[in-house]
Amino acid sequence: MVSEIVEIGTDVHEDIQIGGIAFVDPTMGTGMGAAGSVMAGAFCEYAVVKNAKVNENIYPLDKDCDLDTMAIIEPFCVGTKEATMIEPRKDEKVVILGAGTIGLCAAASLIGRGLTQVVVVDRDENRLNSARPIGTMVVNTTHEDLKEGLDSFIRNLSGVFPSPRCRYVY
Repeated sequence: MVSEIVEIGTDVHEDIQIGGIAFVDPTMGTGMGAAGSVMAGAFCEYAVVKNAKVNENIYPLDKDCDLDTMAIIEPFCVGTKEATMIEPRKDEKVVILGAGTIGLCAAASLIGRGLTQVVVVDRDENRLNSARPIGTMVVNTTHEDLKEGLDSFIRNLSGVFPSPRCRYVY
């Protein structure tokens, strides 16, 4: 979440100032040996960030930054992490299930890394319309069977029909 700093405690890093803007990592340690969050989230008026550490769980931002743009930091990081965890090669075909914010960020990350064979699957045509301009192929499962859509995707990219032994796991 991106927030305005309205109050600070003692022993706070000099980069954290009242009136400043900061990105807060919502998956801070709980103090109980597990990752997660026990703080109020971004839909509350105020949130307390306990044990804030600059560049670890709180990241000061330029006060003139566009807050609408900064609000997408966390979903973009999630999408990018998920896309890179699979360590895709540039010649691989990748299917992303869901054209929401994180799915689109994953697709953009893959395309930005040079992959050209990315398909996004969803049932919402408006979301799929957001996926097309970034260079993905799309399958709308409201109108098209997922297996047939993926077969078409493979056929369009390779010029051959998928092997009868080709299995989709989803």
